[in-house]
Amino acid sequence: SSTSVMENREHSSLKSATDTRERIRLKGSNRHGVSVRLLWDNLRLQEDIPERPLYVAWIQHSRVDLQRVKPNSLYYTMSEILSYIEQDDLYGPIETLLSSIEARTQSKSLIDEIQPRRRSIYRELLFLACAALSTEDVDLFAFDTQYGDAFRQTDEPLAKWFTQQDEPPSLRVAWCRSMFSHLEL
Repeated sequence: SSTSVMENREHSSLKSATDTRERIRLKGSNRHGVSVRLLWDNLRLQEDIPERPLYVAWIQHSRVDLQRVKPNSLYYTMSEILSYIEQDDLYGPIETLLSSIEARTQSKSLIDEIQPRRRSIYRELLFLACAALSTEDVDLFAFDTQYGDAFRQTDEPLAKWFTQQDEPPSLRVAWCRSMFSHLEL
């Protein structure tokens, strides 16, 4: 049985991590008036990347009338990606983003050069899903599992455009994410 990205399931290891995180938060919340807020994204660290993150573009244009969206627009592409994710298909969004990377790179005659710096596909998909579909509606454990499966199934013509940052998160990363904070953008 496969897990659904769109389900909210309680996983025992994630639940215990959440309980631990709450205990830590309660112990340290009133000490010396210090409040700590974890940021999942810091756009200042990515100022050299010309494109906005997909989730930022979605938030900025979320009131767009879908009837007026042009098929080759960024908003249309994001809507298509979200439609795939709602159907528990992460291969389609990966293929869409890799094809876009391939087209941009080839149009700039950068095939034999180093690829320009970009955000990871995993990050773009996860943050877009959480911004558009709400973090409560996205099962991060299932998302990670399905992303890993889709990543490994990607065929060579497109897979050559993957970088190390596109690899699925390790179990250690998933545990840390569940331990320290809910995904807030």
